[in-house]
Amino acid sequence: MLPTVDRNGQPGHPTRRFDMVRKLHRRGKARIIGGGASGKPPVVQLLHKDFDPSEMTVRRFIIVLDPGYRHIGFAVCEIIGSKLIVYAVGTLRTRIPSIKKQMDERRRYRRFKRFVAESVLSGKYLYSPMLKDVLGKNYVHPDTCRCIIQNEGIVIK
Repeated sequence: MLPTVDRNGQPGHPTRRFDMVRKLHRRGKARIIGGGASGKPPVVQLLHKDFDPSEMTVRRFIIVLDPGYRHIGFAVCEIIGSKLIVYAVGTLRTRIPSIKKQMDERRRYRRFKRFVAESVLSGKYLYSPMLKDVLGKNYVHPDTCRCIIQNEGIVIK
């Protein structure tokens, strides 16, 4: 479905006739506004028509949403008489699971930095398996290393 506007910018009814739009565009009688990299929805401006407001009918479209955790369902419908006509149906996948993983990873990094700072400053031996990987698979005794705590993190020399 492509929304249409006349040469004065007055909105018209959307069209499904993509072949007609393509031919009019090729002949210079239509212009595509938006779409592509602009991030705006494409709109067809018909350069050879003026829409008469007295001939236009009012249509009421209904947007139906089914919000979920991982998927959001949507549909664009219209009620004509006693019929429900569905024009578009789709689902959107949310980023909630990936965002949750990223937040968990950030939390692990923050807690690990706190653990290293507390362990080194309190004078305890650092026998953590995670610290073995970070510090080159060697155990570190606080007496043999100097710790410089900076704003960005901990540097062990």
